[in-house]
Amino acid sequence: MPMPTPKYLTPAEQRQASFKSHLLFGFDHVTRITDDGLKSMRDVISLLKKRQAAEQEYSRALDRIHQQFSEMVPEAARVAFDPTSPEIPTGLGLASCVGMILDELSSTSLQHELLSAHLTNQVIEELSTCYKETDTYRKHQLSEGARLQKTLQDTYTNLKKVQQAHNSASKEADDAKAALDKARTNPSIKSSLLAKLDSKSVNADTKAADIKLKLDAQDQECKQAQEDHYNQQMPTVLEQLEVKEEDRCWRLRQSLIRAACLARDCSQNTLTMQSKLSRTLERANVRFDLENAITSVGESDNELDLPVSSVVAPTLKAHLAAKGMENLKPFKDYLFMIVRHKRRLYQYESDNAQHPKLVINVPYGNTVVRPVDYSLFGRHHVFQVVSSLRTLCIACPDEPTYRQWFNELQSLSQPNLRSMLESRPHLVRALHVKVVEAKGLAKSSDYVAEVHLESERQARTQVKTATNEPYWGQAFDFDHVPLQMTRVI
Repeated sequence: MPMPTPKYLTPAEQRQASFKSHLLFGFDHVTRITDDGLKSMRDVISLLKKRQAAEQEYSRALDRIHQQFSEMVPEAARVAFDPTSPEIPTGLGLASCVGMILDELSSTSLQHELLSAHLTNQVIEELSTCYKETDTYRKHQLSEGARLQKTLQDTYTNLKKVQQAHNSASKEADDAKAALDKARTNPSIKSSLLAKLDSKSVNADTKAADIKLKLDAQDQECKQAQEDHYNQQMPTVLEQLEVKEEDRCWRLRQSLIRAACLARDCSQNTLTMQSKLSRTLERANVRFDLENAITSVGESDNELDLPVSSVVAPTLKAHLAAKGMENLKPFKDYLFMIVRHKRRLYQYESDNAQHPKLVINVPYGNTVVRPVDYSLFGRHHVFQVVSSLRTLCIACPDEPTYRQWFNELQSLSQPNLRSMLESRPHLVRALHVKVVEAKGLAKSSDYVAEVHLESERQARTQVKTATNEPYWGQAFDFDHVPLQMTRVI
């Protein structure tokens, strides 16, 4: 079973030691060395399997921890943790940070699950295949080497047998000649007996000569067999064994490199996530959750039972049209009141209502109040109030009323707007968006495009009918864009 030498293996002339040069007469040592190599490979495979099992168990353990504590962070406090984004979130509360720790825990679990799968698919299976191939090839070559050794040994055995036969024939010839010589010195011996002894001596000499020819032929055959064995046959077997052994070692090294790279990538990804998480935690606002809890007291059952007549000293009070962002119903007239010292916006069905329809506690932050483009509802002077409860769209009857209510709510949501702008001069508060066209849509139909800031709708284009490549070319300008707004869709 000849095996071509792979190009990545060491050429014969560059080897410091080899089976052929050092162990040509030590085939048993070759057997032991190759057997030790396979045992070592079995141990490496066992090691990697234990590592793979440990990674899998670690991943499952992290999953169990994540599931156990996933409910401890309120949904409203959850902030998506994206380790690939260069942006570092700032001003988050500690509850949001705990949620990000849970997200990092889940991501780390996934990294180790992938490492476990890659170790199995890309390393362990490759090594197992290499082991089986090497074992099969080794057994064949060792069997061939043992056969060659037995053939040579049989040649030596035959030579020894012929040598023994020659020695016996030579002794028999010598004995026959000695008996003949002795008989010739006896004058009384009969001529018939002398002739018989002479014939026996001749026959013995002929037999010895024939066996001597066989001995010479057998000796020559043995020398030729020995020369072929040590100069051609056994070196070929040893070379093939050595090539396969180095191939095994090379593939083992490549698999170990692959395993190390997989572990390195897993560690780097985990380190990247943990590094960004630590930088995020360093920028966390330690008072965020506390102040949010304090200001949310107004959303208790007592506030929801507050009639219009019990609202004391409202800063602003007016009838305004309003609707929910996702509500398909038209705008409806409501009574709204702002109480600055409580930082609350009240919404009532009428002037005599005994219970508010909605109480919005205006939290600190800069994504609470936004203007809405005319295209979204077909009316001017509309703004959004975004809270943890809902997104409410409020329409004012004129520009002065709009400015009065918009500025009041914005000042409540951004009490230190000037200092925020001075400390973060690279953030802008105006945005120009142009919706041009869409191409490659699946089928012709009626299409409209919407502009979202973060997850809230702000504007929409005209409807383009019966086309799969609608062209709008409409531009939208947004003032008072939230300072922390990072995504436009």
